[in-house]
Amino acid sequence: EYVEVALSIDDGIEFFGGTVSMRHISVLFVGDDALDFDAGYKGNLQFVFVMLGSNGDHVIEADGGMADGSGPDSMPRSHP
Repeated sequence: EYVEVALSIDDGIEFFGGTVSMRHISVLFVGDDALDFDAGYKGNLQFVFVMLGSNGDHVIEADGGMADGSGPDSMPRSHP
């Protein structure tokens, strides 16, 4: 809980699988995506604030399994 990332040159917070749930997240002026989910991540996020600058890419990048088709669940899907 209570995580802030500011002025990163890459992603703000990136998850490679797992089931981590987070609350009270602030991501400010990162150089790529604010939140990046990959390799079957299945957690929950609550109370998220994102402010992208001119160098930011996306607020969320969400991918399924690994690029080679491996991982816990290589089917691309989301469950909002």
